[in-house]
Amino acid sequence: MRSDRALLLLSLPIVWFAAGCASVPRDAGFADVRATVMARTGADLRWNRGQNLPEIAAQVDRLLTGELTVDKAVAVALLNNRDLQATLEELGVAQADLLQAGLLRNPILGGELRFPAAPVRPFEITLAQPVLELFVLPLRKRVAASAFEASKLRVTDAVLGLESETRAAFFRVQAAEQAVASLRTLAEAAATAAALADRQNRAGNITDLDLAAERALAEQSKLDLVQGQIELTGSREALNRDLGLARTGIDWKVAAQLPELPATDLPLAGLEAAAVEKRQDLAALRRDVEAAARALPLTRTSAIEEAQVGAHRDRDASGATTTGPVAALSVPIFNWGQAARRRAEARYRQAEHRYQARVAQVQSEVREAWGRLTASRQAAELYRDSLVPLRRSLVELTQTAYNGMQVGVFQLLQAQRDEVLAERGAVDARRDYWMARARLERAIAARLPAGEPKEPASSHQPTAGRSPGGAS
Repeated sequence: MRSDRALLLLSLPIVWFAAGCASVPRDAGFADVRATVMARTGADLRWNRGQNLPEIAAQVDRLLTGELTVDKAVAVALLNNRDLQATLEELGVAQADLLQAGLLRNPILGGELRFPAAPVRPFEITLAQPVLELFVLPLRKRVAASAFEASKLRVTDAVLGLESETRAAFFRVQAAEQAVASLRTLAEAAATAAALADRQNRAGNITDLDLAAERALAEQSKLDLVQGQIELTGSREALNRDLGLARTGIDWKVAAQLPELPATDLPLAGLEAAAVEKRQDLAALRRDVEAAARALPLTRTSAIEEAQVGAHRDRDASGATTTGPVAALSVPIFNWGQAARRRAEARYRQAEHRYQARVAQVQSEVREAWGRLTASRQAAELYRDSLVPLRRSLVELTQTAYNGMQVGVFQLLQAQRDEVLAERGAVDARRDYWMARARLERAIAARLPAGEPKEPASSHQPTAGRSPGGAS
């Protein structure tokens, strides 16, 4: 009995030590991810683990009711996108890996029975615990902790990536809807011109060549409208995928107009350094380097593949029992751990190279995104401040000339079509600006200051589709 207690007492410290090393964050680090996303985007993040599904569905329905803004779209995506939810489960996997790193292997219970001629059956029982990992457990936990932090950072980066992608998809939908409206106006104007050309041809006022040209323009306008509707459908479905909407009959409506440009944008100076500091993917790679560095000392024990200590209890054929310690140790004759050391060193250098390569890529992404933002702003401002007002003025002058019978009706209709095309180009340029802005925010992992919008020099509406004044 006393020997049984000795075996039990021998194993209790090991069990206690293992249990003490198994503590991990209970929420798998989700609170940190959620706080970072909230600080960077202003949107809340939910981890759907099979709970509160009706509540989440009701919240999504509320957000989709009424006019869908870009901020509402981001909120829906962070609540409802199943790919994102699958990514969040990486936190659970990383939590399990961290837990595993703090656990010892179970003790090994062994025994043997002997069958001599004597009536008493002698036996031997052993209980052995691998002890080498007791010495490397703190190092192993530090490596796993670095890997756990890297997983949290990668998950956060994926969330921010979806946020940026959703913003860009939203702006594409807005621009596509405005483009379809412009194309419909053009198609209606072209149909009106073709009908007018047909009447004038029958009256002998225009040639068959002029009539054919107007008819071809009308048919091309119909085709352009169909292509625009196809692009709108594709844009809406792309946004549906980001929003995680799988239901049929989804009927959300976006705000009618793209937002105006802000008055100013940030200069390039400082953005590259800010990106290197704030990017979650870079922070994850820094953790990878840290984990690889912490793994280097673990190779010192790789030559000793097994080490066990424990106790045994033995009864011989005469009935006498003995109890005592046992130990086993692998002898490093053939394997001195050189392969493990070289592998660990190579992985450390690999992690360093990957981090430095990604730093250069991130800096390049910032410069490219800022360049696109600047060029898109210039294009949008040229449309807004120069080309669109000029086209509008040309329509007004052509209308005056038409009223004075100085130009024909087809010249007036062409001026109106040119104005609508300029309006559509202005929409595309504004779309490109906001998409470039979303890419830049993604590149620097921060929202750019909104600033006050710069209003157009004068408000105006496209005039294509109006009946020419005085035409009969």
